[in-house]
Amino acid sequence: MKVVEIDKLNFFYNYGTKNQLHVLKDVDFYLEAGESVGIIGKTGSGKSTFLYHLNGLLSPSSGSVRVFGVDINSGDVNLHKIRKRIGIVFQNPEDQLFERYLGDDIAFGPLKYGKTIEEAREIVFRVMNMVGLDRSLKDRFITKLSFGQKRLGAIAGVLALEPEVLVLDEPTSGLDPLTRRRVLEMLRRLRAGGISIILVSHRIEDVVDVCQRVYILDEGRVVYTGRVEDLCNNPDTLAKHGFEPPVVSELAFSMRKAGLPLGDGIINVGQLLDALDEILR
Repeated sequence: MKVVEIDKLNFFYNYGTKNQLHVLKDVDFYLEAGESVGIIGKTGSGKSTFLYHLNGLLSPSSGSVRVFGVDINSGDVNLHKIRKRIGIVFQNPEDQLFERYLGDDIAFGPLKYGKTIEEAREIVFRVMNMVGLDRSLKDRFITKLSFGQKRLGAIAGVLALEPEVLVLDEPTSGLDPLTRRRVLEMLRRLRAGGISIILVSHRIEDVVDVCQRVYILDEGRVVYTGRVEDLCNNPDTLAKHGFEPPVVSELAFSMRKAGLPLGDGIINVGQLLDALDEILR
């Protein structure tokens, strides 16, 4: 079942003026229930603008955006319900955190949608645990949090609404390696739990760790779509659009060249370790 289906999406900033800018050009996209899909592209390729169409923050200049079978730009759509089912984590966590204390910020959504204070408190502790935040941070001033803690707090606030689709815009940008690894591990757990994921990143390694399919956006157009494994084993396509293969793919290639009988399609550390373990048995 397709939970997101986009057909020939076009979007202009300043439409009809001399400063008109054609940002998205005939974009087709879909996401199946339970699937994880990556969108990669260089800065200015239209990735964030695309995401803002998924829950009605922006409306297409032409084309259609269907979420859970509903055209969200038709006049009679309840966008509040749509935004509860498809949660977006923005690139800058400070755009999403607005309460004084972290716990109050995470509880805001559940309380707005009718949860009791006790129910909201339980949700706050549950999602803080999910993202790896100590519950003692519940009463911390948001201004006193590190950037990584703010990022995890913003993700927790979206997860508190129990979305069916989680959309993340550059969720590892600006994070230290440990926090980045924690975020990616969390996304893999969420995917295993059945949540559909759309991950936007300029880092192909993030997409490799989490996603099954990938789209490349270049100057507002989809220039590639396919399985992550296929893209990572196609260095010419990657190079054409300004990307290098993941380090693990290059390492596996070097090992094969040196004579190790590694199979094709190795794109992450887990796959490489499994292949080496098989050889050493």
